[in-house]
Amino acid sequence: ESITTVTTVAGCLERGYTDGRGTNAKFYDPRGLAFSKDGEILVADCSNHCIRRVILTGTSSAYVETFAGTTGQSGYRDGDASQALFNYPSSVTVSSDGTVYVADSHNYRIRKIDGLKVVSTLAGSGQSVVIDGKGQLASFCSPQDITLSKGNNAGGFYVSDGGHCIRHVTDDGTVSTVA
Repeated sequence: ESITTVTTVAGCLERGYTDGRGTNAKFYDPRGLAFSKDGEILVADCSNHCIRRVILTGTSSAYVETFAGTTGQSGYRDGDASQALFNYPSSVTVSSDGTVYVADSHNYRIRKIDGLKVVSTLAGSGQSVVIDGKGQLASFCSPQDITLSKGNNAGGFYVSDGGHCIRHVTDDGTVSTVA
């Protein structure tokens, strides 16, 4: 019989916002997780309206800091990651070149964070409706989860949308409903 040990590396039972080491750090409704190309964990900290980075230190704890967004302030603003605004980001994924993609649920958009930590909108008009198209001509009902495409397809990634469908988004921001 094998025994599995579960260890908390970051966060505690109390919700809130605190950057810090191990259980001194606080999250408020952490959702989607993805590994960065550097092996750090990126977290969609949904109710803090930001993306957090968990830096694994090789010990039993880790260090948590804000990667993008203005903590506790919801809204919509592209630009430098420290000044960008999100509205209930629910999921993240990271491409092989290190670009971070965010399902920004209540902004009804897919956001992108490049290697210079600049946030931009890849797709979505900001209106809660399902419309295929490119860039801001496309719309999402409420993007929830996001994952990279694998295999023989057009690249990009897939998004589960609150409009009861699965969407495919190409690297140039073209959105199509696949199921």
